[in-house]
Amino acid sequence: MANALYCQNLPTLRPRLFLTLSLVALISCFSPTLWSLFSAWGADEYSHAPLIVPLAALIGWHLLTEKKPQLAASWWGVLGVFVGLLLLVVSSLSAFEPPSNYGMLLAIVGFSLAFFGKATTRTLAPAFVYLLFAIPLPKLIYTTLSSEMQLISSTLGVYGLRLFGFPVFQEGNIIDLGIYKLQVVEACSGLRYLFPLMSFSFLIAFLFKDAAWKRGFIFLSAIPLSIFMNSLRITIIGITVNLWGIEMAEGLLHLFEGWVIFTLCLVLLFIETTILGSLFQQNGKRGNLNLHYFGLPQGAAGAGTFRITPQSLSVFILCLFFSVVSLSGVLHNRKESIPARQSFLSFPLRINDWTGEQKVLSKNELATLQLTDYWFAEYHNKANNPPQSPINLYMAYYANQRVNASIHSPSNCLPGSGWKIEEKSIVPVALNSQSFPVTRMIIRRNENEALLVYYWFQGRGRILNEQYGAKWYLFLDSLLKNRSDGALVRLTTALPPDTDVGVSDQHMTSFLYGIVPLLDAYIPSK
Repeated sequence: MANALYCQNLPTLRPRLFLTLSLVALISCFSPTLWSLFSAWGADEYSHAPLIVPLAALIGWHLLTEKKPQLAASWWGVLGVFVGLLLLVVSSLSAFEPPSNYGMLLAIVGFSLAFFGKATTRTLAPAFVYLLFAIPLPKLIYTTLSSEMQLISSTLGVYGLRLFGFPVFQEGNIIDLGIYKLQVVEACSGLRYLFPLMSFSFLIAFLFKDAAWKRGFIFLSAIPLSIFMNSLRITIIGITVNLWGIEMAEGLLHLFEGWVIFTLCLVLLFIETTILGSLFQQNGKRGNLNLHYFGLPQGAAGAGTFRITPQSLSVFILCLFFSVVSLSGVLHNRKESIPARQSFLSFPLRINDWTGEQKVLSKNELATLQLTDYWFAEYHNKANNPPQSPINLYMAYYANQRVNASIHSPSNCLPGSGWKIEEKSIVPVALNSQSFPVTRMIIRRNENEALLVYYWFQGRGRILNEQYGAKWYLFLDSLLKNRSDGALVRLTTALPPDTDVGVSDQHMTSFLYGIVPLLDAYIPSK
């Protein structure tokens, strides 16, 4: 009797076992990406992300039980999984994380197409879109967005303070209260509200049973709502600092104010949904939230019986192959051709009329950067008349670059530490009748703190200025030359108030004359 039951269930058991093994193979392919995502979710801006995955699964389950789409495997799914896995390879070879993040989501959609078909994948579309909110934005987009949000929030916060009669002066993201100065840094840009609030507004818009325009309005309203409430928070901080001192902008109270404002954001979002539900009713029906989606669904998920198909078998083979490649370390721990070079320990502290003083990075900085070798020194030229600010030279060399262990662009790092980019361009510097391109930036933290920055990426015979271009050539050179070595060279000098920037540019150029001919020995091209 037992044998008869086993034989009867075997046709169902085998496809389910095959589906489980295929999922395990897919997950193992992207296991480094998953670990990286778990780490990124520790940041305040993405602390809501761990909730998104189970909620997306629950939404998808409900949709399948309600609509019961027919199963019909599609070859488009094989293509989707293949492209997703290729993006994983691109990410590994270029040491650039976003392709693997979006490649994983594309592979999941492809998996659905290949195993269950177009109807099922269309039904699951809201769940797949919701998963996008769990993926961190590329750093360059994040930095640009953060900078703009800081300025907008600062400006609206100043309007609020003036509305309450407080005299205030604004310079960029610096709010001068007279006795105190408040700096709206990255942590106060409002992204900590915007990202989770947009994910919640998408969820509410999906659950809201009403006209499509109302649902779209609810989702998009998260943007102005988060900006306005963050500005209100800055206004409140400004008022309390004026009344009770600078400690009102620090510590636990500052954190508490943030949680209160975010809670108010959610309350306002629900009030907005309630009001929209009662306005412009269709057929006298009031819009409402389908809260039953938070419970367990009832009934079968889909119509028909899952069977092993050529499409699903092709995806399984693909995933199995790439998982073996991934777990073997061929991609992430491959042995590369690393050229001989001189250590930065031998880099001169005396260069023409320049005299340097070596500095060291902290243990925390070294742990974050994970570089192979570096040089950090401050150079003075006492022959300058009138005297000029010293030049800080920082060079970071990587023998091989990996995701989370690669060159950090100043365009990303400096704004994250409180600096705002005022000017940025790629300029040619004439050195010995040759044009040498550098990325030139003027960055500012307040009215008295500004820096002139020159930097470029150098390695494998290339001088590059754009970080996305650097990532592209890193991918090509990893693939064709089996090399990912390279370095960042960065020069900074202070711009005191009323400084002639043109004189500072000449100051930097004179230093470049001395160091550029030395670099080939420390940053090999061949």
